[in-house]
Amino acid sequence: MTVIRANMAKLPESWTWGKLGDVLSNNGKSIIPNKNPDELFELYSVPKYDHGLPEVVYGKEIGSNKQIVKKDAVLLCKINPRINRVWIVGDHSPYQKIASTEWIPFFKREGINPKYLCYFMKNDHFRDFLSSNASGV
Repeated sequence: MTVIRANMAKLPESWTWGKLGDVLSNNGKSIIPNKNPDELFELYSVPKYDHGLPEVVYGKEIGSNKQIVKKDAVLLCKINPRINRVWIVGDHSPYQKIASTEWIPFFKREGINPKYLCYFMKNDHFRDFLSSNASGV
């Protein structure tokens, strides 16, 4: 079924419209890093976002549950939608990649470029949409 909306921009021929929920997958797994105290992890945390690089830390230094992420996952910060934090998981070390639970991970999918998804999520229209639909304290 094709839905045509008058206010939708015309896309290049090989592109299609979709919903953000179509690229969100709940196949992430939790991990308790301090159960592996001597293992090193590549940690994507909100405080390290401004530095542009994740930190490499021992499991014993991590005090809470994290989520396992993979290279090219797009992380959307859910703490405050007005603060524009979107991060693409890189490959900065040989260690397992984990992210704090303040991130919503969008795992790489066929046909979706992580850089474009990141660009889209940093767009003012998307940020305004998130802000207008956010609830909680």
